[in-house]
Amino acid sequence: MDRYPIILQAGAAVFGKVGGEMMITDPWVHGLLNPPKWAEYASMVFFVVFVCVLSRFLLKCASAKCATRTAAAGGEFVVDGPEAA
Repeated sequence: MDRYPIILQAGAAVFGKVGGEMMITDPWVHGLLNPPKWAEYASMVFFVVFVCVLSRFLLKCASAKCATRTAAAGGEFVVDGPEAA
């Protein structure tokens, strides 16, 4: 995944599309709101964009945190967690 990060974005897009579709086509939501077809597609597009932006943001935060830990350790790689013991 480090070599082909587009795989992460494609997976996030699929999860966003499926999640949006499941929420908007749920029988309870459909009975309550009775959304038109364009609202179903808009919901799917919204969740695809939301999940892709969120995943990119989380990846950047994680890589920035890793770079900060490495710099704070004097350039040495720092491992946190149970395997560090």
